[in-house]
Order: sequence, then structure tokens, then C-alpha cells
Amino acid sequence: MLYMSIVVAYQWFSQAYTLPFGGDSDEPAHYVTSLMVRDYIRTGFPQSPLAFAEQFYVHYPAVAFGMWGPMLHVIGGAWMAIFSASRVSIMLLIATLSATFAWSAQWVSRRAFGSLAGLLVGLGVCLIPAFQAYSTMVMADILTGTFMLWAAYWWSRYLENGRLSTSVVFGVLAGLALLTKANAGALALMPLPATVLAGRSDLLRRRSFWIPPGIVAVLAGPWLIFYASLMAHVTRVPTTPSIAYRYLLHSFGIFGVLTIPFVLAGMGGLLFGKGGAPGGRPLWAVSVSMLLGFILYHCLVPGGFESRYVLMIAPWVAVLLISGAALSGLRLPVFIRSGFPVVLLASVVVYGAATIRIPVKTQLPYSQVAADLVGRTNLPQSVFLFSSESAVETAFVAEVAMRDKRPNHFVLRGSKMLARMNWNGNRYENRAGDETQVRERLGAWGVSRVIIDTSPGATPWPHHRLLRKAVSEAPEWRLTRRYGSSVEVYEFLGTAKLPDRIEVDVPYTLRRSLTAPVMRRP
Repeated sequence: MLYMSIVVAYQWFSQAYTLPFGGDSDEPAHYVTSLMVRDYIRTGFPQSPLAFAEQFYVHYPAVAFGMWGPMLHVIGGAWMAIFSASRVSIMLLIATLSATFAWSAQWVSRRAFGSLAGLLVGLGVCLIPAFQAYSTMVMADILTGTFMLWAAYWWSRYLENGRLSTSVVFGVLAGLALLTKANAGALALMPLPATVLAGRSDLLRRRSFWIPPGIVAVLAGPWLIFYASLMAHVTRVPTTPSIAYRYLLHSFGIFGVLTIPFVLAGMGGLLFGKGGAPGGRPLWAVSVSMLLGFILYHCLVPGGFESRYVLMIAPWVAVLLISGAALSGLRLPVFIRSGFPVVLLASVVVYGAATIRIPVKTQLPYSQVAADLVGRTNLPQSVFLFSSESAVETAFVAEVAMRDKRPNHFVLRGSKMLARMNWNGNRYENRAGDETQVRERLGAWGVSRVIIDTSPGATPWPHHRLLRKAVSEAPEWRLTRRYGSSVEVYEFLGTAKLPDRIEVDVPYTLRRSLTAPVMRRP
């Protein structure tokens, strides 16, 4: 309950219960994909998952099934099927998952170093800036970190007992971690060095050592193949010396730069004392291998640097931090030696609490726009088109999807219908033509309302500027309302003629178009 209370407080002060899913560009897609799974469950699995997802995408083009593993979306969909699809509901799920991550870090540390040290580790994890930020968003990183933590812990148990059952548990948890997010691939670099460092090379000759890769292949292999096909045309950020340095600095110093010497001391644990590394040799070996394997994996696999990635290995850095503090304390006077690790952890917690900065989500007016549109539309189905060059278009899609009687309205995105753009936006082709062609396309799609976020973006999109000019200067379109200083809603003054089907081109991931039928007025 302690960690749950802390996370709920973070969410409250960040206004996560009221503001749109705009904390990260991935957040709206995670929510809409979870919502799609929820509807698939509630409608009794009416068709194949892929066919259902494709039609759902045409209505609400923020589904990203396959771009990440399905675990968060399956858990989120099941949660919303039991409770509700509201913002508060999904944020409470994220609070539960985040609190579980902090509790898991406490449990592992408590088992090795005692209750007080475990409690301080849990609090220290809660005070990491990335945890403060991402425990207020619908994101997959914290859930991935939880699966990775328990997988690595069970491998440390395997190094202790060598049992087949323990190895199988590790394989299942590693597979679930990969089914949450591809960053969990770092687990593949942990078992071999951890086994050697723990002095258990004898396990390499056992069949049980080689069982986990087969389990992971069965569980996560199909998704990884599908994921690879989707990512074929996504430009990955190459690893540069600067990115590698940031991974090194932020991984070793996730609890603060001043703790890095103690983490390094903890990594050299077996060089000190007769008893080996504090906390046990297998746990030490897994901690060292997790930290170094994580950094190496993210330097080898292009993807850029994100602080939320580093958050996944915070519990293992904490183990090394405590080990290093205990070993460093051997040089201190006897009367303070035993309490030095606790004092160091307490200092980390106090510093974190004193410097806490809970980021508030971006103030976007999309919730009110969506509420007004969905509530005021009288047609059985309507087609909206939303365009922005400064905010993520999927944030608006998520707000409409949350309120709609799904699947009902169609929310078209300017970047999909008037342009061709890949996943990360570095391939762009304007397909809007001129103003007359834009208005003709709006008519062909049966668009009754155009919503434009006029805030300038870092990159000016020609199709976005052309769309605004096309509707603002046409007599058949009228500006009906402004929300704040940036969002404009234009309404078609005639009767929008809906087509038989709506088609959305998905050229870079699926490399084909998706269609969904339009209902007719009774």
C-alpha cells in the first residue's frame, strides 16, 4: 500500500486522471490498443484478432498491435473488461503495475540484505525521476522491468539449486518480458556470464541450462517475427559514442552520480572478504551480468537513449549499490560498519525526496473537443479528420475512442490521409495536392468536421498548412469553435455523404491498405 499511495500521489499531481494521454508519443497507442483488446473480449471474440484489430484501426488509427509485445495490452484490456475503460481505471492499473515494480525491488533486496535495506531500495526506486514520470503514463517499460527483475531473480535461484523447474520459471518469465517489450532482449546476455561469475560452470553441461531459449522461442518467437516485419521500414537511431556514454552514466548512476563509486565497488564484490559478495554470490553474479548486459544490448541494438529504458535495471543497480556500501564499510570503524549501507540508502532516499519533481502532463484541450463532438453528433456514424504538427495526433484519437460507442465514428488523421509518413516521422511525402483537391477528398471521405491544432511544430508539415487553408477559406466550411488558443473545429455546412467503406493506407508497417464498412442511416 505504501508504494501504491506514492504512485497515486504522483498521478494526482501530474493530473494524469484528467489530462489526455500525451505524456509520451507512445502513450495514446498503448491505451487505444488496450481498449481494442477490451472490446475484443467484451464482444466475445467475434473474428480473428488480426481482422478485428485492422477494422478497429480504421475507426481509431492509434492501434499499434505488434509494434510492442501484447502483454501490456492484454493485461490492460482484461483490466478494462472487468472494471471500465475510463482514464481513471487505466491509470489505476498503471499505479498497480508501478507499485508492483517497486515492491519487487524491495523483496529481492530484503531477501539479501534485510527488511530496512529492502524498504529503502523500494523507496529509492520510487524516487528515480524516470519512475516519477512514467508511473503516470500508460507505458510498457515498468511492466517490462518487473518481468525482467523476476526472470533474473529466478536465474539466481537456478545458480543456487540447479533445478530444472527453476530454469523453466526463468524461461517463462523471460518470454513474458519479451512479449511486453523488445528491450527485454537484454536478458539473453545475462545467463552465460552470470553462470561463470557465480562459479557454476558445471551447469553448462546440464540440459536444464539450455531449456530457457526453447521456451522463449515458443512464447515470444511468433511475435518477434511479426515485429521484425513491421520494423523493416522504421529508421532506427544508430548508437553513437554519446548514446553509449549516456547509457553508461545513467545506468551506473541511476540513484545519483555520487553512488557510482559504490556500484563499482559492488561489482568487484568477490575481490573482498572471505564470504564472497554481500547478498550471495549468485545474486551478485546476476546483478553484474544484468547491468553490463543491459548496457551492451542497448549499444548493439539501435534505438537511441531513453531514461525509461534504464529504469528497468534499477533493482539490480540497487543490489550492487548495497554490496558496494557494505564492502566499503569494512574500512570504517566497527561501531558504524554494519549500519553504513542503510545510512547510504537513507541518504539516497532523502536526497530523492528533497529534489522530487513530478512532471505535469501536457495541457491539451482534446478531452473537451472529443466530448463535445461525440456528444453532439446525431448521425449513426460520422467521420472526423484531425491534424496537428505540434502534438501527437493519436492523443486526440484516444480521447474519441474512450467516449465513443465503439466501433462507431471514424477519426482520420491528417498525417495518414493527406501525407505518407513512416513510424518515426523521418520519411515524409505530401499527398495533399492543392486546396481544391483537399476539399474534394474531404467530400469523398464524408468528413463532417475537421479539427486542427494550429500550434506550430518543430517540423512544418505542408499537408497540415494546406488543410487549414482549404477549410478556412471555403464557404461550405465554417469555424464553429476554438478551444484554448490553438484548436479549431470546422464543420461542413452541407450533408456529408458517407462512402461505403473507409480506407486507410499503412504503407511502411503493414505495406497495404486497411478498410472498414460504413453503416447507413436507418
